[in-house]
Amino acid sequence: MENSDGGVLKGIYLECIICTLDYGLDADRVPRVLNCGHTFCHSCLRQCLRNDGIPCPFCSAVTGVTFGDVSRIPVNYSILDMLAIENKPEEEEEDDELCEVCVKVPPTIICVSCSPMGVKFCDECDKKEHNRSFKPVQLHKRIPLKDYNFSIMCSRHNGTVATHYSELLNHFACLQCQSDPDWSGRSQSFLQVIDAAEHLRVRAAKYNYQCSLTMKQLHNTQKELDSTLLKLVQSAGEAKLAITSEFQRLADALQLRQQKLLKRVEEEYRNRKESLEQQKSQVIERSHALSGHHEHLKSLLQRSNEDFLRGYNHVMDGVMVYLHGEDNNSLFSVSAPGDLPFFFRGKMEEEMKSHGAVGGGPVPQNILCQRVPLHQSTMPQLSWSLPQYNNEVTQYEVEYEYIPDERPPSPGNSGLLSAGMSQPAVVPKSGKAQAHIMNDLVPGCRYRFRVRSRSIAGWGMWSDSTTGRFDGFPVQMGFTGEKVSIKVPVNGEYRITAAGAKAANGGKFKGGRGAIISAVFKLEAYDRIEVAVGGMSQMGTEGHSGGGGGTFVLLSNLGECKLDNLLIVAGGGGGTRGYDDQDEDGYDASLETSGIDGRGNEHGEGGKEGLPGTDADYSWYQGPCWGCGGAGFTKSSKTAKCYSEGLEGGQNGGFGGGGGVGLYGGGGGGGFSGGGGGRGGGGGGSYVKKTATQVSKRVGNEKDGYVRIERVNSSQDPLICISRKEIFNGTGLSGIITPRSESSSGSSSPTNNRSPQNTQLIQ
Repeated sequence: MENSDGGVLKGIYLECIICTLDYGLDADRVPRVLNCGHTFCHSCLRQCLRNDGIPCPFCSAVTGVTFGDVSRIPVNYSILDMLAIENKPEEEEEDDELCEVCVKVPPTIICVSCSPMGVKFCDECDKKEHNRSFKPVQLHKRIPLKDYNFSIMCSRHNGTVATHYSELLNHFACLQCQSDPDWSGRSQSFLQVIDAAEHLRVRAAKYNYQCSLTMKQLHNTQKELDSTLLKLVQSAGEAKLAITSEFQRLADALQLRQQKLLKRVEEEYRNRKESLEQQKSQVIERSHALSGHHEHLKSLLQRSNEDFLRGYNHVMDGVMVYLHGEDNNSLFSVSAPGDLPFFFRGKMEEEMKSHGAVGGGPVPQNILCQRVPLHQSTMPQLSWSLPQYNNEVTQYEVEYEYIPDERPPSPGNSGLLSAGMSQPAVVPKSGKAQAHIMNDLVPGCRYRFRVRSRSIAGWGMWSDSTTGRFDGFPVQMGFTGEKVSIKVPVNGEYRITAAGAKAANGGKFKGGRGAIISAVFKLEAYDRIEVAVGGMSQMGTEGHSGGGGGTFVLLSNLGECKLDNLLIVAGGGGGTRGYDDQDEDGYDASLETSGIDGRGNEHGEGGKEGLPGTDADYSWYQGPCWGCGGAGFTKSSKTAKCYSEGLEGGQNGGFGGGGGVGLYGGGGGGGFSGGGGGRGGGGGGSYVKKTATQVSKRVGNEKDGYVRIERVNSSQDPLICISRKEIFNGTGLSGIITPRSESSSGSSSPTNNRSPQNTQLIQ
């Protein structure tokens, strides 16, 4: 074969016939030989892998692959050897040999003692290396290059060319060795030189390839180590900067507290000094005056009876004034203690607690008080932001305080809202809970708010204060999915209008509308009005909808859910199965206390006297096939919760006790009594307290429920003194909150008990 053809053939062998890319030492470019003898690159074989092995792209013969691991297919080391020869530098292929020491002139001598393979020297380098004072080097065996036999010689018969080699014994043997008695026992380990060389060359190529892969892995590891070290340097710098910044923040906080404490010490010192100096001046003045009267009395006692009696009254009048004056007691006891550190230690602890532990949660920023952006609600909402390191926050504490008017107080109306009462709260559920609907405020009053956060290190410092006003009457409350509350400012008559929620429309039929109930009630200052606004239900994937939620208004001064405290309930509309021609619209809410029965076959019955509606069970289906009943005020249905249990709706049911859809049906509406389930769900019942006046009832609410409270008339002006704290988690969840008494420590552990003396906590 011509050289040109050989070059073309060699080029074909060195590239994969599928992707036509050259073979190489990279993992995807390694040549691998199949059982049929055809060779392809690792990457192409991986793409040809099937469940039962790899079908050869050339002859379709299947090669089994253990565990689907292509790297288990043998490597074609012959191609790797050819690749190594192909890539060998041109200077290595030159025939002209040079001295292995100076690499300048051709060698003339070979030393077989310097290396088993021999080292070639020129004359000058030979003399320089072997004419040393070290005797063993001088005794090296050197042979003129022209006389050196490059053939492999037998290890036992000098001068005889070896024909066989044993890798096990590392021994060359010649033909004479065949007559050796030991040959027969060792012949199996000997191979002809050409076969042994070919066999070991394949192994050497394999290890050469493994060395290349290992070197590449080590190179990649080195790069990864360099990158990791660089990242470590950057991370250490960031950590040092963060630590410096944090300790600077702590130092600033400590300095601020130090300044406040020093200021209080200075104020206390000045006040006491002024008091003590004033008392000292009075004592000196009294002492001088009494001293003069003492001398007069002493002189009077030495006179005659006539003179004594004539001067007695005059002298004794002055003496009695200074001996039995009304202010004597204040002069005989020091007005202020001189031990200021002892007196101030408790003040300092109180001051430190009120500002939070050093290293506590980050200080909230951008405090803002505005209306809740829900259905034109007038309820105030407090919001804030945090620094970038707010991931450590576990809780927030909101403190709000009433700002009194400049008007003089009205008689008999002071101290309003000073007693702690349980109260609900609403916290947004998206992201960190950096907003809070403020409950138990009084319409028309201004408040001061501030916030602080808590981390694993404890409470942080309070934020700067902001002020806001709870708009006056009328108060509008939209749907929030939680219970909210306000305080009644003064005695008087108030009109309360409550609307239950509509049930969502189905695929073909409509959901029932909510009731709208309005009445006037006589309320007193201190009364706490608790409200739960019903929410619309949702349409399910099959076109059916749950029941709408009822809207509840009650007095909760005692923190109990009792019928006697209930003012108004506006029932929610009934849902609809909504997608079959035999289905029906959901019933509107009932204006009576009883819930309405569901529609269609196997429908459920409406509840009575505060009880839930029943499910619409179908004979062939075990369970509420046609829809679930809505909850009542006093008892939950199978899927929806009553007032005391949280008013959660059933599947697709609205907040406020809306019944679930069941398998595919319409849920009953929530209300005072729940509506029954059915192809068209029954509406929930409504309620008005018997003592109410100017009652009006109608049906027609087409959206979420709402509550509106208006003042009809009142007997006095509001005067409120409020200082309250609320704590809630920073996780975005919500729950019942209870207030904490002002005497509680700022670092005390919060709980979620409903006792009036417990801190408010949302779990």
